[in-house]
Amino acid sequence: MTGGPLTPDEIHTARLLRREGKTFGQIAQHLGRSREAISEVCRGFARMVIHDVQVVVIPDHVLAERDERLALQPRDLTAAIAGDPLPGMSALERRYYARAHVQLTPPST
Repeated sequence: MTGGPLTPDEIHTARLLRREGKTFGQIAQHLGRSREAISEVCRGFARMVIHDVQVVVIPDHVLAERDERLALQPRDLTAAIAGDPLPGMSALERRYYARAHVQLTPPST
């Protein structure tokens, strides 16, 4: 392993390898530097581990329900600022409607 400060090219390479998911030990071995030196220059550059990604298909009725919900107006300014649930969307109201077997229909504005 070579001593002394890392060159800008080595720092760039180390950070690139870190973003690709390599460990400090793997990067140090690749560059011929100490693990401590690599961990120092890569501080703040988290490993990104990429897993197999599956495509998620959202049904049209779910998207339509979301759009309807987003179109509803909040009850008042405080509700809009505080993020209160929209009319008919709170947990208590949903439980009430579920027990009463009532179909949820958003109030017309």
